[in-house]
Formats: sequence, structure tokens, C-alpha cells
Amino acid sequence: MAESEPKKVIKLVPEYLLKKRKSYQAIKATQAKLALLEKRKVSKGKPLKFKRLEDFLKDSHRKHRDETRIQRMEHRPPASLPPEKNKLAFAVRIREIKGVSPKVMKVIHMFRLRKIFSGSFIKINKTSVAMLKMVEPYVAWGFPNLKSVRELILKRGQTRVARKKVPLTDNTFIEQHIGKHGIICLEDLIHEIYSVGKNFRPVNNFLLPFKLSVARHAARDKAGILKDLGNPGFRAFCVSSAVLRQTVETGGSDDDGIGLRLLPFLESTQALSLQCEVERQQQLELRRLYRSLLGALPSLTAEAVRPVIMGEVALMQFTTVDYVIFAVLLVASAGIGLFYAFSGGRQRTTQEFLMADRSMSCLPVSLSLLATFQSAVAILGAPSEVYTHGTQYWFLGCSYFLGLLIPAHIFIPVFYRLGLSSAYEYLELRFNKTVRICGTATFIFQMVIYMGVVLYAPALALNAVTGFDLWGAVLSMGLVCTLYTALGGLKAVIWTDVFQTVVMFVGQLAVIVVGTIQAGGIGEVWRKAVNGSRISGLDLNPDPLERHTFWTLGVGGIFLMLALYGVNQAQVQRYLSSRTEKEAIISCYVVFPCQQIVLCLGCLMGLVMFARYGEDSPLVKGYVQSNDQMVLYFVMDVFRDLPGLPGLFVACLFSGALSTISSAFNSLATVTMEDLIKPHFPNMTEAKATMLSKGLALAYGLVCLAMAYLASLMGSVLQAALSIFGMVGGPLLGLFCLGLFFPWANPIGAVVGLAAGLIMAFWIGIGSYVMRMSGPALPPLNATALPPFGNMTTTVMTALVSATTSTITAKPRPTGVEALYSLSYMWYSAHNSTTVVVVGLIVSLLTGPMKEKELTPGTVFPVLGTLLFFLPERYKEKLCCVTPLARKPKESKMQTYNVASKEGNGASYYKDETESDRAQTEDVEALSQYQPATHTVQETSL
Repeated sequence: MAESEPKKVIKLVPEYLLKKRKSYQAIKATQAKLALLEKRKVSKGKPLKFKRLEDFLKDSHRKHRDETRIQRMEHRPPASLPPEKNKLAFAVRIREIKGVSPKVMKVIHMFRLRKIFSGSFIKINKTSVAMLKMVEPYVAWGFPNLKSVRELILKRGQTRVARKKVPLTDNTFIEQHIGKHGIICLEDLIHEIYSVGKNFRPVNNFLLPFKLSVARHAARDKAGILKDLGNPGFRAFCVSSAVLRQTVETGGSDDDGIGLRLLPFLESTQALSLQCEVERQQQLELRRLYRSLLGALPSLTAEAVRPVIMGEVALMQFTTVDYVIFAVLLVASAGIGLFYAFSGGRQRTTQEFLMADRSMSCLPVSLSLLATFQSAVAILGAPSEVYTHGTQYWFLGCSYFLGLLIPAHIFIPVFYRLGLSSAYEYLELRFNKTVRICGTATFIFQMVIYMGVVLYAPALALNAVTGFDLWGAVLSMGLVCTLYTALGGLKAVIWTDVFQTVVMFVGQLAVIVVGTIQAGGIGEVWRKAVNGSRISGLDLNPDPLERHTFWTLGVGGIFLMLALYGVNQAQVQRYLSSRTEKEAIISCYVVFPCQQIVLCLGCLMGLVMFARYGEDSPLVKGYVQSNDQMVLYFVMDVFRDLPGLPGLFVACLFSGALSTISSAFNSLATVTMEDLIKPHFPNMTEAKATMLSKGLALAYGLVCLAMAYLASLMGSVLQAALSIFGMVGGPLLGLFCLGLFFPWANPIGAVVGLAAGLIMAFWIGIGSYVMRMSGPALPPLNATALPPFGNMTTTVMTALVSATTSTITAKPRPTGVEALYSLSYMWYSAHNSTTVVVVGLIVSLLTGPMKEKELTPGTVFPVLGTLLFFLPERYKEKLCCVTPLARKPKESKMQTYNVASKEGNGASYYKDETESDRAQTEDVEALSQYQPATHTVQETSL
């Protein structure tokens, strides 16, 4: 009977189905939990929001003020309409509208400006002008040009379809929705908006309001900066430049509020627009006068009449001789590059292309060191600085001695004896490959940004003087520099620097001599400078927030000089190209008097400018647009009747720029080749490496052209350039000092210290830039000015009491974060390098300091061992102060230096097997004859 019963068959469920059910149940459980939480949240109701009494009073006051203003407008005559050609306006709401009058709220809604920082196009007529006047306290508006309208629609244009925002990127989409109005593509839409055609209203309604934005910090801190961005109202034609500046910075939408910067647009005031209108009328009058002169004097040609008024700047045109001199500079620079490309070794090896075959003498090296960072930045910036604030800037020369003595006796011996090609090879020998890559990347960023400033400065000068296209000048200079750098290598760069240094000296001397003669002699120049409070005494105020004092320039300048002449690859590469270590040190010493001469020439030119113009500067008259253009206006004014000399000075400017940019190209190609490419391709042939190095120089030339526009976004050219080197050069200086002077610093401490230094540098730098853009007062003219009459006692007393007198007239001292942002830009290098050293030492001690046996011989300078001479040897060994450069004789006997491997910290140092036999022999001899350092106490006590 049991056998007759049917057997039960268990249906097996596949495993994948069980897993699917389990995951589905988990999802359903999560959804149920979220629904329950949402239900509980809704059941609780909306939370109560309390509003302070002051807010009600503020809203009531704003409403009453709007109603009063509207009533007064009704009794006034209607506003006059702009010219017929101005049919289109662009309005942006820049203020909050909480508590405003209902009429004002209605007009804002009609203009579709419901959100703050939103903009829309408006057709100009009597009604719209009256409505704009009604909402003027909350809206900024002006007349856009065709280019700004095009940029807005192409990069910011959106419409709404099925409750979704859709960007305007397809002509078919436009034809589908507004084709019935005759608009079938984006160009038709742009034309209809700009020309205010008959279908303007439906086409404008088709566009959504343009969403503009400010910086993220401004959107976050609504209680502070957002309410004080600027004054609203009529901006005339300033709206076009503001819109173009914003759309150039961003290529598309900017929902996160980072790319699009509305601050420059909001900071211009209604007074500025009125001033533009007055200046425009003056320009029309001057043009009529100019035409009448041409009609009365038919013998004169347009080229002979100077100056010619164009736009808002008085442009002075070149003669044929000026253009010839300028062309000679470019042809000579390119000719030097071609000469070294087809002479000697013809740049067939990387040693010859990147290191000049280590065969340069001290004189060309020293002049190249001088020209590398004495560019058009210094030629334009120093005279305008002295003209505006006095000769306090001259005290920067006090920092030159120690700023060049320390590299000559500390950095050069270490780098030269290691036989490096790149300064960042030292970081791998001292720490590891990670630190080397971090240092290389930081240097590349530093030099690319700085090249933009240097390339922009002389092009701006040429544009201000002759009206020559700004970016045409940038392209011509960048391409010529790229040509001779990529063809001639380091030899061409150094000898071109020598030629360009001579041109710089001759150009500045010519301006000073002719300007002094026209001013009545050097005595008259000095008398006017003293009477105008431009001769500064000794300002011993130790406050680091003061822009320029003796301590700021004399002490802070030392760290800036160390960042430039101690560890910067462009300068280290020139040291290493010398024939011997002694010649490298001598070349560093020769730079000192040359630097003093260049500084004195810049200060003297500023005094001659003041003797000619006094307090009534060309900037005040409106002949120039910035301080950096005053030098060029002064040169063209002085050389008005001397054809050829204006071209000589502009050649001087371009010489400074070319010397700096060519050095940057060559140094960037070197670090990229030696630090980023060769370690990964150790078997690369010499021919391929040389060809790749030339390609890198060419590539960096193109990058420099792309980065030149960044200079126009910064303030004064001089301070912008020095601030960049302080922000980025300071942490690099701290990284090298950490490895050179502190034996127990390890790779982790070096990386963390460098990161901390860069974060601190950019925090302070960007914060100070934003605070400066918010409208702080200019620095005082001259708190330590010498009196016009007096003896030496009066002069000394003026210097001694300068700190006391400055506290009486000074503005309130910043506190908190503002004090940090107000730090003088000359202290950036010192502050940031100290941050790297302190953080690096703390992290190294916490993660385990390096032992003496782990250090590569020759990578640490024995400064601690010398300073702690009073300690017994056993304590020095515990402190790791007996470094490889100061080994005891019994430990250093016949010890070889293996540069191919480094077991202590995992770094590797690669040498190209195809180097010349002479270079290999020199390296072997230098390492086999390694002697303990003979540095004296005087040399190491720095």
C-alpha cells in the first residue's frame, strides 16, 4: 500500500531566482522604511520659523522708501530716451527684494528677474525706461553690443520644454518652436534680439532669463559680501565689457557658481558710467579739433601729427625708424638661435641642448642670471611704483647681498657637486621619487603662470603706445622666442640674454638721460621729488601688514631672492652650465652690482617721471588706463621729437620679456625631460631624447601663448608677478631648505609640508586678492618722506619717528582673517617657506625621522653641525647633525657614491648611458675625489 502512494516531488527553485527575490525584498524594505520616515515628517507639519523684529522693521522701511521714491518720480518729468541706435538693454538683478513695494515687485516679475543675479533683454521705449527707473535700486542695466549678445545666447541661452531647461544647441529645435516667426537658426535669433525686430517679444519670451552667478563664498555668506557687491543703476556701455569678461571665463553653463564671476560687473558704479560719457564727449571734441588741424595744415600727414586720440587713451604712433629698431631686435634674437642650431655640436645631445655642454664662462652666465627675472615686469613696474609711492621700494636692494651670498656658498656647491641636470633630481636623492614629482609639478605650474604675466606686459605696452593689436604682439613675441629656444638650446638662450641685457640697459639709460635734460638737470629732479614727498626715509616699522617698509623689503626680499636665485630651475640650470664650481659662484657674485644698477635705474626713472608730471599724472588726466602704462606714455612724451628712441625703449621691454620667457621654455623642457620622461624611458637614444627636448620647448611656447590672458585678470603687473613667485616659489624654497638643512626630515614630512605650504600660500594669496577687489584704500603715499628743507639731523629724526607718525594717520588695523589677508606680498615667500619647514619637521618627527645612514652623501649641508659646535660628538650623532658633507675622516675614507641606486629611502637616480665620455670622466673624478666640506663658520652661520 505504501508503494502505491505517489511520491512527492519537491520543486527546486534556481539559486539565481532566490538571490533575485532576496535583493528585491531588501529594496522593498528600504523603500517602505523611507516612505514611513517621509510620512512621519509630513505628519509633524512645517517647523515654525521665527523672524526677528528688526527684519519686520527693515522690510517696512524698504517698502516705505520705495513708495516715496515712486511718488517723487511721478511728479518729475519723464526720463529722456537714449539715442535711437540703443534699442536694446540688458538688466541684471543684483539686490534682494524682500519687503519691497508691490509695484516694484510687479515690475521685477514683468522683467522676469525673479531670481537674484538673473538677467534678461529689454526693449527700450518710454514705458520700459520708466519701469527701469522704478526698480533701479535693485537692478543694474546698460546697452549690450552685438558681441556680448552673441556670447550670452550661445553660451548661456536656454529655453523650457516640458518643464525642463534645454540649452540652445540645435537649429532644428529652434525652427520647430519659433519657426513660425521666421527664426530658423541661432543666428536669426541673435539678429532678432539685437536689432529688436518685430518678433522681439515672442523670441525674447522663448529665452529663459540668463542665470548669472558670483563666487561660491559670496553665495554662501549672504549676510556679508552678497549685500555689498556694488551700486545698481544705469551702466551705459560698461555692461558689454562685463558680459564679455564673464563669458570668456566660462565656456558654458555654470550652475555651481565657480566659473562665472559677476564681481567686476557689480563693482562698477553709476559715477563710472557718467565719467565714461563725459570722456566720450571730450574725445569727440578732440577728434573735431584734430580734423580741423588736418584741414588747416594740408602739408601735414596723419603720421606726422602726434598724439592721435583713439578711444580713451592718447596713442602715440611709431615712425618707420622705430619699427626698424624693433624688427632688428626680433631678427637678432632669432639669428642667435639659428647660429647655435647650425654651429658647434648642432645641439645633437641633451647635454648640449639643455646644459650647454657645461662649457659656459662666468660673464655670459651672470648676465643671463640677471636678465632671466629682470623682465618687462620690472621695467614697467618699478618706475610707476616710485612715481606713486616714493623711493621706499629702493630698500629692496638691501636684500640682494644675502639673497645672492647664500645661494653662492650653500646651494651652488651642493647642486654642482652632485652633477645634476635638474634641481629636482636633488629631491629624489634626498627623499624619494614622489617628492621629486611633486616639486616638478609645482615648478611647472609656477613658470607657466608667470610666463603669462611676462608675455602680457610688453604686449600691453605696445598696444597702449601704438594701437597695435594686443594679441598680435603676443603672438609675434611668443613665436620668435619659441623659435630660437627650440633651435639653439641653452647656449642660444644665454647669449641672447646677453644681447638683450645690453639693450635693456641702453634703453633705460636713454630715457633717463633725455628725461633729466628736459626736466632741467638732476638737481631739479631731486628738488621736485623732495617737494613732492617722493624721497623716502628709513621706515623701521616692523608691522608685516605694511606694504613696503625696511623690514618688509630688506628681510622679506631675502626669501624672495632665495626662491629666485637659490632653487629656481631656470637659475640652477645656468649655474650647472658653468665650466667649474668656482665660475658658477663668481657669476652669482657678479649679479649683485648689476641688480643694484637695474634697481637704481628703475627708481631714477620714476623720479624723472614725477619731475615731469608732478601730482597731475597721465592716469589722473585719463591718458592711460593703469599705472603700468604710465612708463610708456612718459617714454613717448619724452621722445616725441626723437624718432627711433621710442622703438629702442620698446625693444628694451621686449628684450626683458624675451629673456625671461626663453629661460622659462628651456627650464620647463629640462625638468619635463629629466624628471618626468627619462626615469620611465632609461634606454632612450640620445637622438630621440634631443628631438623630444626640442619638441617640449616648442610645446611650452604654445602653452605660454594660451596662458597670456591670465595676466589681464590680475592687478598691478609688478605685484602680480612677485605675488605668484611668493605663492608658489616660497613652498619650493621651503622644500629644498627642509632637505638641505634638516637631516632628520623624511619623505612623508616633505610631501605634507609642501602641500601645507601650497594650501597656505593660495589661501592667503586668493583671500588678499578678493579683499583687494572689494575696494580697500590705496597705501599711503609716503609716511617717511623727507622734508623739502632740513639737515641731516632732521632726516635722521624723520626716520626714527616714522613708526610713531604712521600710527596717527594710519587706517584701522585689520584683525582676524583680514589681518592674514593684509600681509604684505613681500612676506609671502618667507611665510610659505617657513610653513613648509615647520610642518615638514613636525610630520617627520611623528612618522619617524631619517637616520644618518639612510641619507645620500652630499645632499645635506652641514649647517647644524657647525652651529652646534659646542655639543659633544655623541650628542651630534643622536641629533643626526654629523651629515654626509661633514663626515668624520675615519668614516669618509674611500667611500664611493653610487648614483645608480639608493637603498635608504627607495629613490633611484638614472644616468643616460649615451653621455659623452668627458662628462662621465668628470663625474667619476668628482665622486672619487670626494673630500669633506671646507666651509667656514662665516659661510655656514647664515
